[in-house]
Amino acid sequence: MSRSRVEVAFIAVVAVLLAWVIWGAQEWDLRARLFPLTVAIPVLALLAIYLVLTLVRGGAPKESGLAAEFESGPAALGGREAMRRGLVMAGWTIAFALGVWLLGFRIGSGVLAFAYLRAAGHEKWTTCILYALGAYAVLALGFDELLGIDFPPGVLQRLAGLDVRFL
Repeated sequence: MSRSRVEVAFIAVVAVLLAWVIWGAQEWDLRARLFPLTVAIPVLALLAIYLVLTLVRGGAPKESGLAAEFESGPAALGGREAMRRGLVMAGWTIAFALGVWLLGFRIGSGVLAFAYLRAAGHEKWTTCILYALGAYAVLALGFDELLGIDFPPGVLQRLAGLDVRFL
């Protein structure tokens, strides 16, 4: 299967998923559907534009400069290293999902952001701590306090009977 066909298939799958999110969110309360619609609608529009460009040009446009170096990077790595990096990224994605499920959105995102920056990004401790606290503050103050959107508690928070409003 050629690269352009794979791209078209991928775009189609993502577009169907985004359309499903948009359709499903219509039944939600306005505050609950605000974020998914704010993300899904523009991404769906950009996907449609990219799909048209891909079909008209017969593939993605050729990149130059830094983008071209980035494109040649994984191919130059070799199969094992590319596979290892892909598995590491998939592992972090699963870790973030589990962290949010177990710890709740506010705490899980801060804890996993800290863990990712420290383990994968090799950042300094102060950078990791400040970033984690910043992520928590944005979610707690921005979404909970300013927008009034309460995130559901994590499994561990419910089992421990913790007051989620302050964690």
